[in-house]
Order: sequence, then C-alpha cells, then structure tokens
Amino acid sequence: MYSKRGKTYLLPDFSGKPIFIVPPTQLKWLIDQPDDILSTAAFHYDAQQGDYAFTHPRILGDPYHEHVLHKSLPRKVGALVPDLWDEVAHTFEDVWGTDTTS
Repeated sequence: MYSKRGKTYLLPDFSGKPIFIVPPTQLKWLIDQPDDILSTAAFHYDAQQGDYAFTHPRILGDPYHEHVLHKSLPRKVGALVPDLWDEVAHTFEDVWGTDTTS
C-alpha cells in the first residue's frame, strides 16, 4: 500500500530483519547506486550466512553473477517481461489447463 503511494517502508520479516520495500518509482535510483553505498554482495553474504552456506571461499570471492543481476539484467527486464509473461501463461495453461467448470 505504501509503495503504491510512492513511499518506501520496512516490512517485518520472520528472521527479525525487516525487508526494505522501495516503490517502483525509485527502482532506477536503487539500481544505479554504487556498490560502496548499496552492496548486494554484503546483503547476500549476510542473508545466506556466507561463512556456513558455501562449499568453497572462491564462490564468495568471485560473485560475477551479482554483477550480471545487479547491472545488466535490470536494464533489460522491460524488454524481457512480455516474453516471460507469454511463457508463464503458456506453461500455466499446459500444466493446469483452462477449464473453469471443473
């Protein structure tokens, strides 16, 4: 409700750490922040218990996938959404069908 009105808010979470919810109007600003201001690597390390969850330290030392997800993918999501939507709709129809009478 807050984000629909353009307001940022904290959503309580069962982990005890609130989730920071950003309205759609602020997503570009969020994505454009440098890593020394908003670090996805630091968040993921903390959220996934980095010291315990990974089999090799190299996985944490070379998080190339974060660069792709943080910088490249958001810039292309707009163009991907129609194709993704079509794929999801097609899959739902194939798996669950479209019969509304049963």
